[in-house]
Amino acid sequence: MYRYLSILLLLAMACQQQPMPVQMGISEDLANWRHEHIDELFYQLSFQIPASREEKIRGNVEATFQLDDVGQDLQFDFKGDGAIVHSVVANGEKIPVRWELQHVIVDSSYLKKGENKIVIQFTSPNQSLNRNDDYLYTLFVPDRASTAFPCFDQPNLKGKFSLELTVPNDWKAVGNGPEEKAEPEGEFTKHVFAQTQPLPTYLFAFVAGKFEAVSREHNGRAYTLYHRENSPAKLENNLDDIFNLLFLSVDSIESYTGIPYPFAKYDLVAIPSFQYGGMEHPGVTLYSDLRMFLEGKPTPRELLNRANLIAHETSHMWFGDLVTMPWFDEVWLKEVYANFIADKVTSPLFPDFNQDLLFLMAHYADAYSVDRTGGTNPITQPLSNLKDAGTLYGSIIYHKAPVVMRMLEDRIGKDALQKGLQTYLKDYSYGNAGWNELISILDTDGSLSQWSKVWVEEAGRPTLTATVEGDDLLVQLQDPAGKNRIWQQELEIVWSVNDSLHQAKIELDSADIRFTNLFTGGKPEWLYLNGNGKAYGFIRIDPQTQDFFSQHLSEVPDVLVRAGGWIDLRENMLEGNMEPVAFAEAIINNLPNESDAVLYERMLSYLSACYQYNLNEAQQEALQSKIEGLISTQLKIHADHANALCNAAISVFRSEKGMATLYDGWKKQYLQANALTATQLTNLSLVLAAHIPQQADAILDEQEARLDNPDLKARFQFIRPAVSADEAVRDSVFNSFAKAENREHEPWVQTSLGLLNSVEFAEGREKYIRPALELLPEIQQTGDIFFPYNWVNQLLGGHRSAEAAEAVRDFLRANPQFPAPLKLKVLQAADHLLRAYPDQKNPV
Repeated sequence: MYRYLSILLLLAMACQQQPMPVQMGISEDLANWRHEHIDELFYQLSFQIPASREEKIRGNVEATFQLDDVGQDLQFDFKGDGAIVHSVVANGEKIPVRWELQHVIVDSSYLKKGENKIVIQFTSPNQSLNRNDDYLYTLFVPDRASTAFPCFDQPNLKGKFSLELTVPNDWKAVGNGPEEKAEPEGEFTKHVFAQTQPLPTYLFAFVAGKFEAVSREHNGRAYTLYHRENSPAKLENNLDDIFNLLFLSVDSIESYTGIPYPFAKYDLVAIPSFQYGGMEHPGVTLYSDLRMFLEGKPTPRELLNRANLIAHETSHMWFGDLVTMPWFDEVWLKEVYANFIADKVTSPLFPDFNQDLLFLMAHYADAYSVDRTGGTNPITQPLSNLKDAGTLYGSIIYHKAPVVMRMLEDRIGKDALQKGLQTYLKDYSYGNAGWNELISILDTDGSLSQWSKVWVEEAGRPTLTATVEGDDLLVQLQDPAGKNRIWQQELEIVWSVNDSLHQAKIELDSADIRFTNLFTGGKPEWLYLNGNGKAYGFIRIDPQTQDFFSQHLSEVPDVLVRAGGWIDLRENMLEGNMEPVAFAEAIINNLPNESDAVLYERMLSYLSACYQYNLNEAQQEALQSKIEGLISTQLKIHADHANALCNAAISVFRSEKGMATLYDGWKKQYLQANALTATQLTNLSLVLAAHIPQQADAILDEQEARLDNPDLKARFQFIRPAVSADEAVRDSVFNSFAKAENREHEPWVQTSLGLLNSVEFAEGREKYIRPALELLPEIQQTGDIFFPYNWVNQLLGGHRSAEAAEAVRDFLRANPQFPAPLKLKVLQAADHLLRAYPDQKNPV
């Protein structure tokens, strides 16, 4: 009998749920359980925000939801240094505070099936509140809402939010919902905001502080821009354009999607030294003030970039906010949709620009910057815990994914894709959907699945080679990883015979494709596999074509051939198939004859980068006078390129005469009759201080006095010690970054770290590499999404020595358990070092 009772007991225990483990971060298992069992989620939040950033921010959250399973303890996410849980009330009963491993845990005995109400009083840490002396703003992407308040911090558990902010009387407050009322409370004012539509926690946001507000109305809706800009000229020159671009974006996307703007309001906040270009919170979208308020007379490209940014963030209101990816392994989805739609919005505004050229310039080189490295990753990446979600962001998401999206549109047609996206948005409004849901809508014949697998789920790029064999052409695709993958795509081959251009298109669907009798009209003088700028991969350029491009590429009439040629020539240089000196000489030869403004400026930036990062000291000296002479001459005859030319001069003028020219330009605030912007003058002062140490303090003091914007002045005061001639001062700057509170202004930190490891002075500063890499896991946990890669890129980008390469290798060998996503970031940033100094015996 006891035996049977024991068996029954074991069977009963087996039928019970296994308890959900409590662990750091938000595991996929925890997120899936909560998504399955929690519904009708509603957060009522209040925060008391003192004027002093030294005082703590206290808050209260009331979470109401339907729960259909009480067999598990319920875990709320709440983390961060300085976080405090004061009390927990579950369904009207005050319960013991149980706070473990970044979670506030409500015992299942206090829960009930049906409606539950959990009230938690807390103190917020400052990690994601971005507190400044007289303003703050939240930034919760991807899993940072739980650093401000207890919540279910996952994208596939959307909730409605109501918010109360109590702030000093002379502050303004902005939230996702419209403000319903403002109630004075002595020296403070309570701002009450209306309930939102369902949102994931990473899109909940608020801003408070000393801001000015400007409003405009369009189609019956009021739009408000909050800002801290104190230059009347900048406001006058930019405000109307900002609002008009916003109105156009909303109208265009409503038309494309067939869905009216899906949220209650659209306010913009221009943030000084903002970490990103923008962040798409519904009702309180944040933008970088530098990207909004353009200086002087902006170039057409600067105007286009701003228009594209506004369209991009506005696109997110539908793609990402209305319909959200289920998990951050598909974070690329919201970005690729936004890029794709933004291009459609801005293209008609700039008819003088070749849109195919802009797309090529915007995405291919940046995607290759990762895809060529040992740290490359697929577009969709595995993610077992949201604490690592920030490591997924990078150029593959923002630049390779748009290339794939355009390929998809080319394969199925514009109308089919538009209708598919409209169905996608309508079917999943205010919910979650991923790439597979879209493909299932579009894949009417089953052909998209295999195509998608290689492009979306696999890392890397193919190597494409063309070989002339008699009258035939052999096109070969090689998989660098040896997996025999085929990246299906269309190639447009272009070649010249007797100065006459010829073209042929092929569908690349196998490793070897032979064209017979292609050259019966004569042998090609040069041949190139990327005539329309759409081919993706390392396109190996033969020596004959390299020689022609080096002398005559600017004479080729098709701008897409020229643009693709420069991108692929640079890739050939970086892959070791072209000498850096030859690449620099090619630009010097062709730049004066380039007629396209976008391509001209890209060539100029390539020349500057090649000079700084790819030429050795002897090669720099050999080309110095030629490069300085070219830029000086172009400054005299190309006022339309003055901004780009001045930036190039600041980067590469290093001879005695060149430095004298820069110093004179900085004093007069004009470089060869071209007015320098405040940003250029600041950058130039840092260059001069580093190169003329005996005058450094005087130069920097004068430049600081020129800055009348308090936010810009604070930034300058932060970064100027990084160019000190005193090693002890520089070391103190670097050592200060070990403390999280000294990394709060991430763009300032990134600039300082880059200056400390400047390519011109990096020799002897390899000592910073190991301790900076050791900080990377902490930076990933405490910083915003782009900070880990920017940190390691600013650290390693300027180093060119064997000692630096060995420092990276030594660190990775000594840390075999280093988090894999962060190791990829290191390999991406160190690619130039690991290529230059290979270690065959002990590879990383």
